[in-house]
Amino acid sequence: MAAQILERYSIKLLGLQISPASYMNPGYEGKMTFVAFNQSPKPIRLTPGIKFSQLALFELSTISERPYRNQEDAKYLGSKDINISKLYLDKEIQDFLINRGIDNVSADTAKELGGFLM
Repeated sequence: MAAQILERYSIKLLGLQISPASYMNPGYEGKMTFVAFNQSPKPIRLTPGIKFSQLALFELSTISERPYRNQEDAKYLGSKDINISKLYLDKEIQDFLINRGIDNVSADTAKELGGFLM
């Protein structure tokens, strides 16, 4: 099974967009989070009890060949809280640093670099 969080169409027309990256890969375990963005010049009030998004579930026609929990780069697996970007853990950033002779990078330095790149 896979899933994605989407905005309700009527809310989208007001300017609220949910990032299409709010996707749950097959094999993901943890809390789903999403990024919402107001594209309108006016504030949009999110009121408890008023639905602004929906969860779309997708049944797979076959078993996933590479479930998220088995992937080397499953950096959000088991999430229990809201996460900041973990871009700094991506292999290409680590390779970029190593190719420039920086092979011993602390997590804080890598995180700072990830923030700089975004």
